[in-house]
Amino acid sequence: MTDPQFRVSLIILYSLFSIMRLNFSRLARKNTKTIYSDRNEFNLLKILIVFEVLTFFIYIFFPEWIDWGNLAFIPWVRWTGLGIGFLSLVLFLWVHLTLGNNFSELLRIRNNQSIVVDGPYRYVRHPMYTAFIVLHIGVFLLSANWFIGLSWNLGLILILIERIPREETMLLERFGGIYKHYLLRTGILFPKIHFSRPEDKREY
Repeated sequence: MTDPQFRVSLIILYSLFSIMRLNFSRLARKNTKTIYSDRNEFNLLKILIVFEVLTFFIYIFFPEWIDWGNLAFIPWVRWTGLGIGFLSLVLFLWVHLTLGNNFSELLRIRNNQSIVVDGPYRYVRHPMYTAFIVLHIGVFLLSANWFIGLSWNLGLILILIERIPREETMLLERFGGIYKHYLLRTGILFPKIHFSRPEDKREY
């Protein structure tokens, strides 16, 4: 069976994550009128959420059901996973505080929405998704279960492949050249590395 201390650590990690998300979601619902909302994409996301919640509870309360997926990670690897998980919470908090009222769980445009270019958005267009990637990697190492690691991360990858192009298309239609300029100078999930030539450093 899975070691109890790692199960408790995972409960604490996801409890803090859930409290944070529920609080910011509640505040976001008080925002002003939505101009456009794409609810069709939410179906795949709901499937992933239900699957992750189900496998999470199986791992916590019935670990023997999926012990066939256990990996022989040494303890420090699993504790590193916990550290990575808490790092993702810090990133989530930074993203949420930067977004403010612009946060939404759905792809939507609000009448007072603006392009956020501060905080992590100065370097990355989708730092919220980066935080989810970091969280899922941490959960994989902490759980030491290849089935959880593979299924959760594969599901997340499918969501991002489907969601990011539609989100960026929607923002381009809404903000035009402003968002196009922002798109060219930032990375999608990780900061873009800019290589400058010697002549680019000349002063005029």
